[in-house]
Amino acid sequence: MNSDKSNRFELLYVTIYGGALICSSFLMFFIEPFVAKLLLPIWGGGPGVWNTCVLFFQIVLLLGYLYAHFLSKLLKPSAQLAVQMILVWLSACFLPIRIWQVESSASANFCPTLSLFISVGVMVGGAFFSISTTAPLLQRWFSDSRFARSADPYFLFAASNLGGLAGLLSYPFLIEPNFSLAQQGQFITIGYVCFGLLVSIAGSSMVRRHRSIAASNSKISRGPKVNLLMKWLLLSAVPSSLVLGLTEHVTGELSAIPLFWIVPLAIYLISFIIVFGRSSKTLVTVSTALAPPLVAVSLLLLYSENIYQLIGGNAYITTGVSVQLLTLFAICVACHGKIAAERPESAHLTIYYFAVSLGGVLGSAFNALVAPVVLKGGHEYSIVLMLAAILLSQLPAKLEARFAKRTAESNRASLDYVIPPVVLLISAVCWYSYAITRGGLDENIRVVRPESGMFEVLLRVVIPVGFCILLARTNRQYRLGLLALSSVVLLHLHSETDKRVVYKNRNFFARLAVSTYNNAVELWNGANLHGTESLNPLKRGIPDSYMYTDGPIGLALNELDKVSFDQPSSKTVSRESISRMNYVSSLGGAHVEVPPIAVMGLGCGVAACLAKAGQKLVFYEINPQVVEVAENPFFFTYIYEARKRKADIKVVTGDARISLQGANYGAYRLIIGDAFSGSFIPTHLLTVEALRMYLKKLHPNGVMAFNVTGYFDLKRVLVRAAAELGLSALTIREYDRTSDERDYIEWVMLVKSATFAESLRKQGWVDVKPENDFQLWTDDYSNPLKVLKERFS
Repeated sequence: MNSDKSNRFELLYVTIYGGALICSSFLMFFIEPFVAKLLLPIWGGGPGVWNTCVLFFQIVLLLGYLYAHFLSKLLKPSAQLAVQMILVWLSACFLPIRIWQVESSASANFCPTLSLFISVGVMVGGAFFSISTTAPLLQRWFSDSRFARSADPYFLFAASNLGGLAGLLSYPFLIEPNFSLAQQGQFITIGYVCFGLLVSIAGSSMVRRHRSIAASNSKISRGPKVNLLMKWLLLSAVPSSLVLGLTEHVTGELSAIPLFWIVPLAIYLISFIIVFGRSSKTLVTVSTALAPPLVAVSLLLLYSENIYQLIGGNAYITTGVSVQLLTLFAICVACHGKIAAERPESAHLTIYYFAVSLGGVLGSAFNALVAPVVLKGGHEYSIVLMLAAILLSQLPAKLEARFAKRTAESNRASLDYVIPPVVLLISAVCWYSYAITRGGLDENIRVVRPESGMFEVLLRVVIPVGFCILLARTNRQYRLGLLALSSVVLLHLHSETDKRVVYKNRNFFARLAVSTYNNAVELWNGANLHGTESLNPLKRGIPDSYMYTDGPIGLALNELDKVSFDQPSSKTVSRESISRMNYVSSLGGAHVEVPPIAVMGLGCGVAACLAKAGQKLVFYEINPQVVEVAENPFFFTYIYEARKRKADIKVVTGDARISLQGANYGAYRLIIGDAFSGSFIPTHLLTVEALRMYLKKLHPNGVMAFNVTGYFDLKRVLVRAAAELGLSALTIREYDRTSDERDYIEWVMLVKSATFAESLRKQGWVDVKPENDFQLWTDDYSNPLKVLKERFS
């Protein structure tokens, strides 16, 4: 009877503790994408925003674990509970979460990482810190309960990660599509109150339980040694870095929306659930064996343009991302499995979690702080992948024993003779792939001749031989990892010497590269092409791929030049607008009959071709490095040539939406939306509030045009907003005349004048009607999943 009562009490005890941990983790991983999305209107959608937010949350998590460690070591149970309750309920006073930004935080003259840290800290720092302390502290309390499962409380960590996974996955699929940001903030407040109550109940039961049981007489072993702590740090840093690296890679290809932030992080959490659950040994063993070859495949997909051409663009992205995610899963399970297998007894639980958390912070800090300064080419993801392959490249024990036995019997180290030729073969294949990709084998073979220089010979001959020697003399445990490394690093070194790349740089906002190809110069933002210009002297300064002067936008602008832009009367514009209009001021002090053009997003500056002599065009660009590249005539001459023909070209550095708010009312005749983060226009530039603000800056006879090309059907978003604002929406496709694959740019034009809309129809523009069931995008609501195209096009 007493046994049944004790079992029921233990079940209740476990339920309370598990519920508190699940609730805290659910909140933690709900808050992360919520805060990041809340900051989008201020910071834009660059990968740096998400990476910095994740780093902030990991640092706060680390501080929470450190707090839990010292709290459990220095204070008695009753004092621990009192301090924890003060922290939990004091932090509740700062809810609901509100937007807070540092003055001029988006300015190029301000340190964006520090500014974002301060903003997030003020918004959610207290509540997140309180939640972060829960996992190690409650598990430590549970370990003192003397129940049957208290000796190994790590099963609660699996429950905690399960709650985190639920919070993370519910956001893009359930919360974001159905609830506004204001409602989400209310849910967080309610959830936090529930969390506080559960922690209070768990803590009170801990104090009562602790008082009723005599102190343990068992000896506590010494804490983990330094080498074990370092091993935990390294094994936890690698998956953490890969999560951010893959996130940046995927968002660079597609878009910075919560879905693509969440998937790698979900894999990270799932791996913890697996390794701290039961029967995980087999999966950890399989993952450890598969990780090195998966790394090799992933790196080849990243660097081989031949594979891209063979598979095709859309299938390549799908295949590539799938392989990267599978590789991340294998590495996370393998690394976290090794960490879980060496977990200490519960007395050292808090220092264990602190070490794992510190490793996670170091991995994230490498991506968010170190790599942008040191690795201008953005290769931190590849470097950490290769590090993971080396760390996990030991052969399974049984297979290693068989190799050792065969070697002893045959008196020859077979692997010592097999692996070096394999490395040379792979190196040759990589070089051949490189040569074909660069436009012909004969042309590239010349670089290994003596007249091409010793550096080329070093890359083609000395380095492969060096890797072979290294493999032959290295402990067999690491040979698979070195094989994966050598099979790809050579290709990478070849590409680094590629004379097509004339400029590389990166900062908080993006990773830029300027290269030459097919007698043209290209601007790359991550994996996305953001503009080209012909290197033919006769074609310099002339649009090369879109925004042709005789294309849809150019012809529409010619038609717009025929429209009267006299000072509007009170019948067409409000008194407030008239009072704030100052054309002389907006045009730099000179009287110009035609109002200027505003362009959101600079790229290589191709839109400067639209400005004729004496006309003004204003670019709005958030990334100062893009401004440097576009204004440098050594790279692109669009802006240079426009200024040369006496067009007034101005570049405003800052977020387009925020910067446009400072423009005069009615200042522009045309506003062009050509700003992209990856292949997606940042959400905050497309909401009805943003479009309403653009309208105020637009002359009553002016129009707006948006480039909506990409993997998302953003035309639906703009058409719905146009209907809300009483505008006509028309669309057209502008084809790239230099491409044989019929690449195109899709435009949406928003027009107030029925007469001008009719003139556009004569040029081939087609009306688009809004969908009745499509929900309006606002600063409080958006649903990118709903506009994701079924097939990438």
